[in-house]
Amino acid sequence: MELDIATLDMLPAERETRRAICMVTCSSTLNQRVTEA
Repeated sequence: MELDIATLDMLPAERETRRAICMVTCSSTLNQRVTEA
């Protein structure tokens, strides 16, 4: 899933949402690495 971070970055009200999305994305990536390992 592609996310337009640049667009979200232009909306200060979306900072918390962007942070949450980043956390979820990072967590998903880490989980995949652990599963693949």
